[in-house]
Amino acid sequence: MAPRLLPETVVAIDLGTTGINAYSDHIIEIGAVVWHDGEIVDRFSELVDPEISLPATIVRLTGITPAMLKGTRTIEEVIPDFLDFLPEHSVGLAHNASFDASFLRRAAPGLFKLPMLDTLRLSGICFPTLPSHSLAFLKGKFDLATGDSHRALADAECALRLWERMSESFRQMSSALLRAIAQLLSPLRSDPMWRYFRDLTEEAESDGRQLTDLFPNRPAPKRRKLPETEFTPLPPEDIAALLGPDGPFSQQFAGYEPRDEQVRMAIAVQEALNEEKHLLVEAGTGVGKSFGYLLPALRWSLANDVPVVISTNTKNLQAQLFEKDLPALASALDVEPKTALIKGRRNYLCLRKLLYLLRNPDTELERKERPPVASVLRWAVDSETGDISESVVGDRARLRDLASKLTSIAEECQGPDCPHQRRCFLQAARRKALAADLVVANHAVVMSELDAGEQRPPVLPPHAHIIFDEAHNLESVATNGLAHEVSLRRIRFVLNRLWRTGRGKKKRGIVPTLLRDLEKGIPGDDESRELALAFAKMLGRAVEQTQIPLPAFFTELATFLRQGRPVSERRIRPERRLAGQWDDIFAAKETMLVALAAVAQAADGLVEALEDMGGEEEEGEDADIPDLAVFRKEVWASAVWLREFTEDVELVLRAENPEFVYWVESAPPAQGDARAWGAPIHVGELLNEKLFARKKTVVFTSATLSVGGTMDFLKGRLGADLVPPERRRELILGTPFDYSQQCLVMVPTFLPEPAERDRDYTAELGRLLADVFQRTEGRGMALFTSHEMLRRAAGVLQHELSGSEIRILAQGLSGSREKITRQFKDDFRSVLLGTHSFWEGVDVVGETLSCLVLARLPFAVFTDPVIEARCERLEAQGQNPFINYSIPHAVIRFRQGFGRLIRHRSDRGVIIIADRRIVSKFYGQYFRDAMPTDLQVCHDPITFLDEIDEFLA
Repeated sequence: MAPRLLPETVVAIDLGTTGINAYSDHIIEIGAVVWHDGEIVDRFSELVDPEISLPATIVRLTGITPAMLKGTRTIEEVIPDFLDFLPEHSVGLAHNASFDASFLRRAAPGLFKLPMLDTLRLSGICFPTLPSHSLAFLKGKFDLATGDSHRALADAECALRLWERMSESFRQMSSALLRAIAQLLSPLRSDPMWRYFRDLTEEAESDGRQLTDLFPNRPAPKRRKLPETEFTPLPPEDIAALLGPDGPFSQQFAGYEPRDEQVRMAIAVQEALNEEKHLLVEAGTGVGKSFGYLLPALRWSLANDVPVVISTNTKNLQAQLFEKDLPALASALDVEPKTALIKGRRNYLCLRKLLYLLRNPDTELERKERPPVASVLRWAVDSETGDISESVVGDRARLRDLASKLTSIAEECQGPDCPHQRRCFLQAARRKALAADLVVANHAVVMSELDAGEQRPPVLPPHAHIIFDEAHNLESVATNGLAHEVSLRRIRFVLNRLWRTGRGKKKRGIVPTLLRDLEKGIPGDDESRELALAFAKMLGRAVEQTQIPLPAFFTELATFLRQGRPVSERRIRPERRLAGQWDDIFAAKETMLVALAAVAQAADGLVEALEDMGGEEEEGEDADIPDLAVFRKEVWASAVWLREFTEDVELVLRAENPEFVYWVESAPPAQGDARAWGAPIHVGELLNEKLFARKKTVVFTSATLSVGGTMDFLKGRLGADLVPPERRRELILGTPFDYSQQCLVMVPTFLPEPAERDRDYTAELGRLLADVFQRTEGRGMALFTSHEMLRRAAGVLQHELSGSEIRILAQGLSGSREKITRQFKDDFRSVLLGTHSFWEGVDVVGETLSCLVLARLPFAVFTDPVIEARCERLEAQGQNPFINYSIPHAVIRFRQGFGRLIRHRSDRGVIIIADRRIVSKFYGQYFRDAMPTDLQVCHDPITFLDEIDEFLA
């Protein structure tokens, strides 16, 4: 039974509707249950005539058919009875309450006034680590089934049961945590959620702990020292026995099958470590690549007492290696290695920043940010890692600004001076990494530290041996890491951190918070007080005076894009500038930099004034200004970032470095309509200098390192061609899968070429895929090379399949990448449409994926400034950029996409290469040679569809 935390009577409500817009869609069902003093005492359930045709998607979702609605009453007739049903002095309850309330207020203007408690928002606080907080997910997670899914009465009762369960969970929490949440939500006094937590707090008995007591000191494992002696080589022949039919792996894994390719790979990695050589090894799908490098790396690390770093491109693979593969490997070998997972600084919650926000919510948080911070706090007290991606703000674009308030980078970190250092999640992760045998990192962290100066403390431990999985992505990661960005978003982030205007013109940020504390009274004499106050006010005024120069500069950049033929990207080429063409841009730049210099100067003065105010004895929870050290560090860091931005503005607009390419590109209106970039044309020299030349062993591995049977392309792009041949080895391993039996590869030549002017390729492809997916009953994935083509194809498919039960999941239209991937795996009768990020890293085993479509050969956009500059560089060297860059770059991408279908020996399906250029153009041969099986050409749609039916029968 839930506690009596609200008025004794609660009404749980759920609606069925024709859509999500209360002003254009209609209610088709109302369900409600009345809970009084711990029991359900009444129910309301009625179907409603929407007076419009019922969308097929709603029929599939709810099971409500037009026939069921025939003869029902309209909402105008039903709503009076529903309002009469609602008890007086009750509180409403709904999952995503704003949705239900908006429809009810629209149906009963001025009459529906029930305060609504939202179980969706509550669940985000109560269960902060769950991957979803949808009612359907929570129903399954907590076994709350109460009837038909997506029917109003059943879902209303489900929301009520969820509320009861959450109430019990909240009652088990520390009184200090409940009190902090209630205080955080206190400005939301019109929201029943605040009253809910207030009542919880009043009911809870104090356990005597303060909030900081809920964050324990983190363990500090003994740091290893790198030995200075020579390493002990391990006999490679042991690998074959370990991976053989009688080895520990066959006993550890059910259905284990020894693979010669995996043995050869593991031996090659072992030899590279033994002999201090660098290795490039391509391991096709099904080789068991992860164990192919983890096994020799772990054995070698344990034998020599030195760390080996494993780097991945994606956090998903990073998590898989650390949480699944390494524990399984350790179990098979019967060893207990020390392992660590490490990410970049921005991935870890900063406890100092969280507590600062909780002390200063009125001057630091927007109203909408308070519930997410409550969720983060609830998560943080139980988190072992502090990995922000586990929380509600992780990887959510709309909460990116909030995430930056909860994490720290090097300039913000107080290091050993931080009062929370022993509780610090990042320091705990790094201490663990310093003691680990194997450290699992990601490319972004490794690349950022290759070029980091001594002023930025490293995250990774010292190491001489590193293995890069997904190595084909290294060039793009290194390019992004070395790029210089000049954007309104970047500079506004810094300025808004200092001083911004919130709702109701209220000032928020570091400086308003400091001013509030200064005006309360400070340690020190009147002179130090007056000086700090003067500089703080000067800094606030300086920030406000940037409001005109900043957007004016970016408006001039946007004008540059519109000169002549409007484009979304335009190179900055000083040698081609016409006289006077850039005068307005440079004038706007100078005005902006003068304004930013005033901000930096005021920030410098404020930092100095704060340093003069006193030492550490004046800081801490009981000090007059408990956040004095925070203010000093944050203002100092902002001054550093301001100067870095100023330097990047000058660097990008001068565009003088011949090793870089510079350009302006369009941006959303809220970000100034334009931004400018500078990026390296070639990263090979850097990788050779700071990676190959400094490490004893570097291993690059991927399923796609070669083009045309050689690794020459990626060797050149990644600087491996600069490594002396005697220190470099290469190995290309095929796949153990029998593609000729497991998949049918087809190209429908009756479709037009993608760029053919007389026919609409996307529309014809969409109609063909509708026929295909009806035969496969969903179970399909289509990969596109542009969002525009995906959106158009999705529209065609939605129209053509509107009468079927096949669900279309389109990237950018149906939800996030993670959400639609999860839905695709769960829903057998669905089709997933994805762009660039789906061409690799998505594993769907079994019949859920039986048809893969590659809509176009994945050539990079030739007008992309980086691609264009790289092609120009090759052309200047006397090479053909199309043959030597565009084609191999596309072939590697093509092979990644092709590999999405067959992930296991039992997988079987059809691959449709919908771009007939693979057989009609000379360069199609490069792609055909990259396939592990033959291509079947079909000239008419009837034969094409019959072949698919026959293969999948």
